[in-house]
Amino acid sequence: MAQPKKPTGEIGMMRLSAGEGDASAEFMPIPFPTTKPDIEEYIVKRFLAQASGTQVFPYCGCAVEQNPEADLDFTLTCADKKTRKLELMELAPLEHLRGAYAEAPNSYNSYDFAKYIVGKIFAKSQKYGRPSGSELHLLVYITDWRFLVSDNTIALVDWWLAHEPHNFTGIYLYEPIDQNTGLGILLYPSSHKSKDFDPEAFRGNVVWNADPKGWKPVRGNGHES
Repeated sequence: MAQPKKPTGEIGMMRLSAGEGDASAEFMPIPFPTTKPDIEEYIVKRFLAQASGTQVFPYCGCAVEQNPEADLDFTLTCADKKTRKLELMELAPLEHLRGAYAEAPNSYNSYDFAKYIVGKIFAKSQKYGRPSGSELHLLVYITDWRFLVSDNTIALVDWWLAHEPHNFTGIYLYEPIDQNTGLGILLYPSSHKSKDFDPEAFRGNVVWNADPKGWKPVRGNGHES
């Protein structure tokens, strides 16, 4: 049976062009696949292309196998011959937004969003436990600019993941930039070493994400920019 189409958000890059006396900007959205399995395969392969062999994901030469629906999402077999199970989780609190990305505001509270993220992560950990004979990894990703994760939000998630037990060997965030590139971020194991970090200090922090479709070149110092 064919997979139903899955709605996705909007994220991508601006393409700037300039001529004599004028300039223009065009938003180039990423053409995501239309079904959930295809989107997840696309995200995994883009993440591995960016992060394999780095401090984010230090494993190289990983073959990707998409598992049946009842199993964890993917099995990775890397050059070190160890088996790693990889589960995916999209950051999009659509259950609070009538299922529509367009209903999401372009701002959020860092503390609340971080709590939402770690709550989802811990629920995944509890659901799957620790698989026998393999490591369990989690790849968190976004498909909409409204849910770009701020540095403060990442620091909060990083802190809570380091201080609360869960079953994941590694947890990563992938934010696509364009169709072929993106930003891979290590969320766990934590790099957060500060003993003075106080999550409560971020309760009032608000993040505003700009709608890239509204960006326009402006003239400054006699030039378009």
